[in-house]
Amino acid sequence: NPEDEDARALGDGIIEDKRAADSQQKAETREQQEELKDSIADSIKQSQPTVVVNTPAVDPEVEAERRAAEAARRAEAAEAAAKAEAERKEAIAEAARLDEERKKAEEEKRRQDKERYDRVQQLLKEGREAMARGDYAGAREKLSEALSLDGDSAEVYAEIAESYLLEDSGNPRNLQKARENANKAIEKDPNYWLPHYTLGKVFTNTKDWDSAIRELGEASR
Repeated sequence: NPEDEDARALGDGIIEDKRAADSQQKAETREQQEELKDSIADSIKQSQPTVVVNTPAVDPEVEAERRAAEAARRAEAAEAAAKAEAERKEAIAEAARLDEERKKAEEEKRRQDKERYDRVQQLLKEGREAMARGDYAGAREKLSEALSLDGDSAEVYAEIAESYLLEDSGNPRNLQKARENANKAIEKDPNYWLPHYTLGKVFTNTKDWDSAIRELGEASR
């Protein structure tokens, strides 16, 4: 039916026009919304205060002075550190020098002590040899020299005492000298047997039997 077809065509055209109008309206609405958002954003930006940071201008002369002072401070610190390091090294070197001197002094003392000991032993040997020959005065000369090198030698005092006794055991002076030197030897070394033996013989000659027994007992321990 031609009338029905015209009616349908008319209806389709109306619907198409409606759809086009709706699309146009939506597009215009979206555009208006975007413009509104941009407008609001601009308003917000304009309403915010602008913060301006004013950096003070640097005075070149002041800055130069500051840098010079900093350089001077660093130089002073470096100089102080160098001085401290030099003093530390000097102290180490001085300590090493003193230690070396101490070692040399100790070594020299050991050398001198050994020389002195060897000389004393040699003089003791020569003194005993002189006594064996009956040269008691010569023996005491050697022993006195040994005593000048080692005044704490019980062995030397004991040999001097023995020389007086062997020289003349009947002479009161010799007995007294023997006793004095034997006692000195015992003071230096109470455990050395020879001065006790010499005293035992001295007391035997003076008939002091108790003292003689006591000293001979000490000598035999």
